[in-house]
Amino acid sequence: MPGKVILENIRNVGRLEFEIPDRGVWLLTAGNGGGKSSLLACLRRLGYRQAFPVHFPTSQRSERLDNFDNARITYEINDDSVTYSYSGIRWAPIPKKNSQIFSRFGYSDVVYIGATADRISPRPGDFDTGRVQRAAPYVVQNANRIFDTDRYSLLRSVNLTRGGWNRAYVMAHDDNPRTYHSENHFSMGELCVLNLLQQINECRNNSLLLIDELELAIHPKAQRNLLEYLIEEAQRKGLTVIFSTHSVTLLKAARRRSIILLNRVGDNVEPMYGCFPALALGYLADTEERIADSFIYVEDEAAAYAVEPLVKLAIREKYDRMEAFPTVSIVPIGPFSAVMRFMRGSAAMLPDHVMQHALLDEDVQTETLGRWQRSGNAVRLAEFEQIRRRTSFLPWVPEVLVCRQMYIGADFYQAELRRELMSARVGINRGSFGFVDQLHGSDLRAEAKRAYDDFVTHLMTVSGKTEPEVKALLFKVVAEKAFSDEPGTYNALLVPMI
Repeated sequence: MPGKVILENIRNVGRLEFEIPDRGVWLLTAGNGGGKSSLLACLRRLGYRQAFPVHFPTSQRSERLDNFDNARITYEINDDSVTYSYSGIRWAPIPKKNSQIFSRFGYSDVVYIGATADRISPRPGDFDTGRVQRAAPYVVQNANRIFDTDRYSLLRSVNLTRGGWNRAYVMAHDDNPRTYHSENHFSMGELCVLNLLQQINECRNNSLLLIDELELAIHPKAQRNLLEYLIEEAQRKGLTVIFSTHSVTLLKAARRRSIILLNRVGDNVEPMYGCFPALALGYLADTEERIADSFIYVEDEAAAYAVEPLVKLAIREKYDRMEAFPTVSIVPIGPFSAVMRFMRGSAAMLPDHVMQHALLDEDVQTETLGRWQRSGNAVRLAEFEQIRRRTSFLPWVPEVLVCRQMYIGADFYQAELRRELMSARVGINRGSFGFVDQLHGSDLRAEAKRAYDDFVTHLMTVSGKTEPEVKALLFKVVAEKAFSDEPGTYNALLVPMI
């Protein structure tokens, strides 16, 4: 990581420790009051000396209003650090000699781009022939791309006769290119994107771009195009782009590794890097997505594929009418430690009537918790105790379940998978899964994950289906057989969650 910034007692954030990600495009999301804007303001200080006065203004009328007396902002890079605190007059660095630390973060420029509807209307005198010219080809080309149009080919720029910002955009008329629309006729989304394109065109390679909810006035299709454009430009120019967003469209379009969720735990905020999109969307459920009746948090994608068909079967057992079926969302979060962190802060995320449970893999109960108890890890055990009543355990690790079932029921599963995948080329070599009777613990899990991946690849090859389709069908067959063999076990596990 290139460096770190630590916020303490800033607005409603008790503490937020943020490791600045490397080059690329990163989507920063959180619930309202999660600290996104405050974090961007602190990151802006890496290249803009007035960032604190601009983003953290204090009251001129009362010392008791908008007071930052207990606030601290610390920057760390290569074992050096500087802390800024508010002295009542200004933000002062401690130690002062480290106030030049920002140059060591390595950014050529630090550019902050927010959603703004500020418009510039040229005066008549600005329409001297020498001042109206075609807009930069870079801006025209990428505006057309993002908005999926060719209308920005008529975009012109005007060098103004006044002001520090000496450029305005106008749009030439189709029928009379000597007449123009000023920025007063542009939408907020158009102005935001044109400003963004201009800034990226002019910034140097290896810059840091901070984008604050720019997508608010942009159509979902244009949002997806914007994300693709940013990814390409970040790669081309070596940019680090941190994009604060509430957009469901962007989070669904992004790769998991690029999502950073600011997860509130009490007064503190803990970043979750590489957050699953479904988890990030859970934070937005009450505003942009239909709220589920129950959320079941699992560790990873494999667990989600395995649990979904089991939950459907348990719902059918419990409810006799489809109209009474609850909506259940199964959300992969990450390793056990990430589940614990999330569960500790998730109670306030959704309304009280929404049930929330963690459903963890078997090895967490049989190995991880036992190891903590034997070593006397009181801190970890205390963290688990906070979520224990809302936590249950699967009787297996998903990949181990698949491999064990392929070993003990090869003929049955071969026939079922041939039917589900509509391919007679599905074959199960029972011997490939013989390790399930020979290995234990972490060795078993590691070998099972390797064999599971190989088996999924085989099924994709012989069926022509995509990886998600194959995994969903594979776990559907395995889960339905497991449920039919032990309905009491799975009903006892899942019915309390639905």
